[in-house]
Amino acid sequence: MNSGKLWYLLNSIGLNVTEVKRDVFKGYACNVKQWHSFRMWINKSGKVTVRTLGVQKSFHVMNERQLKEVCKGFEIL
Repeated sequence: MNSGKLWYLLNSIGLNVTEVKRDVFKGYACNVKQWHSFRMWINKSGKVTVRTLGVQKSFHVMNERQLKEVCKGFEIL
């Protein structure tokens, strides 16, 4: 997976994100600015790393369904 595909998957599941650094995307849970924010990026091993609420974890994500499950687990969706 690359950053372009991650950007596409985030937009396809309905999350509005902005690129804060090169290949690091920031957004808000359920697209509500008063709720907690999250950051997602692709790490060196090719996994998707999610950081929110002081927790950072990496997942092997290949498609939209898997990304949706990760986001639901972090209460992003």
